[in-house]
Amino acid sequence: RVAWRLPLAHSLVRDRGLAAAFDLIAEALRAGLPIDRAIAEASRLRVNIVLRERLSSWADELRGGGATIHDAARTSKLPPLVVQLLAPVRGGPDALADALDFLARYYDSRFSRTRILLEATSVPVTVFIFAAVVAWVALAMMLPLMSLINYLSSSVSVGWR
Repeated sequence: RVAWRLPLAHSLVRDRGLAAAFDLIAEALRAGLPIDRAIAEASRLRVNIVLRERLSSWADELRGGGATIHDAARTSKLPPLVVQLLAPVRGGPDALADALDFLARYYDSRFSRTRILLEATSVPVTVFIFAAVVAWVALAMMLPLMSLINYLSSSVSVGWR
């Protein structure tokens, strides 16, 4: 639940989880499973708990009351892109599986881009952190030495007068 609330971690766990879930649902539809059962199986994936709850809610909405797939997705608080992309789908399980494959590829590419961004920024951030630590240690060592030198030089110059 914490990762779902953090800005960058949210997009990572959401995109990775949605990519895996939509891929599984599409393959299950092609194998002949009904949509509600396919979504229920996807809700058992090892993804973020908030996403699992939303997928489970989506399956329950479809199972319980004749809601359309996009209305059930909206009620379950899935991303607006999912709702809008599933709304016009007509033509049976194959068309729905194709739409879900597109969503899986889309969210997988978003996850990959975010991961690459994090990997690319990790080295400069680490360099700046360790540069700050080295500067702090250097100042912690040098400032007392400088004050000691100033004290000794002032006492020596007073003694020479």
